[in-house]
Amino acid sequence: MAEIFLRDEHEMLRPGLGRLKDRVAIITGANSGIGRATARLFAREGAKIVCCDIQETISPRIDQLIIAKLKKLGVTPSEVCTDAEFLRRVSLDLSGTLPTPKEIETFLADSSPDKRRKKIDELL
Repeated sequence: MAEIFLRDEHEMLRPGLGRLKDRVAIITGANSGIGRATARLFAREGAKIVCCDIQETISPRIDQLIIAKLKKLGVTPSEVCTDAEFLRRVSLDLSGTLPTPKEIETFLADSSPDKRRKKIDELL
């Protein structure tokens, strides 16, 4: 485990309210775009961040537990969203703005299997 301190790199983000001041946030999978985004959000709220890069080993198990719980509750998991929906959601979540028409066109034309991961990294 590594203890890291993050600072906001994007001046357009609003300052945090300190809701997590004096708390510790343990982030797994901090080497992924979502992990880094989560760490930044928690740090902005004042949390001390501890990263554990164990996502690759626990992710399948977590998915199995979540699916089992959803089945027990009688809830059908949502389908994976379309690329257009993903781009809109991730852009709003990470940058607070909608993607430009050019960004939409470029993203939808990209056929690489890891384009979603690359877009998250780009937005961070």
